[in-house]
Amino acid sequence: MDCKRIGCSGRVQPNGTVPFAVCQECRSPNCLRCSAIHENQSCKKYQNSIQYKGSPGKIASCIARYGF
Repeated sequence: MDCKRIGCSGRVQPNGTVPFAVCQECRSPNCLRCSAIHENQSCKKYQNSIQYKGSPGKIASCIARYGF
């Protein structure tokens, strides 16, 4: 699998049941479940964050509902 770090041409190799793999080129931990790099963020928080990314209607709704 290709590393998900922008600008990196490295590859990551899954290792058994571990949910992430470290790129040997840039040393970034790639999440195999999400097929992304989301350091310091759980898979659930990452998935929630991308649901709103690029969706102005959802963002406006969240701001109206929660005030942020």
